[in-house]
Amino acid sequence: MKGNNILSEAERNKLYLRTADENDMDLLFQWANDPDVRKNSFHSEPISYETHKKWFAEHLKDICEIQYILMEGTEPVGQIRFSANIESVETDYSIKPSKRGKGYGKKILSLAIKKLRSEHPEIRYVIAKVKSENTVSAHCFEKNEFRETFRQFELRVKD
Repeated sequence: MKGNNILSEAERNKLYLRTADENDMDLLFQWANDPDVRKNSFHSEPISYETHKKWFAEHLKDICEIQYILMEGTEPVGQIRFSANIESVETDYSIKPSKRGKGYGKKILSLAIKKLRSEHPEIRYVIAKVKSENTVSAHCFEKNEFRETFRQFELRVKD
């Protein structure tokens, strides 16, 4: 049963991934500082432009970092990043605020996993860390066959 806010088959067919490049720096800075993205990040404080600029330049040169932009026709609608180790990658993604709740999270994960499998067959595991209150992202990972394997508990002893 399809709702009005779920991607149609025609929309899904227009979606594709492209590799992030230096022209994406400002767009990714804007998305990274979106209030919902910061709230769901493990480091939730805003990111300064200078910090982002330095990180992004290093990120593009790092052979262990893979980042794609989800495109719908000519419009960028999300990003997904993989940080590689020997046999595994850790992933995170975000969707443009105006496109949230419409199925793009599930689709970006599906497309990126397929691309990762074909381009990097040495990778055996994809790991995603999600805050317990971020049920939307957890649902997207579960719909892409991720299984919860670890829980972490924290106690703040000092503010």
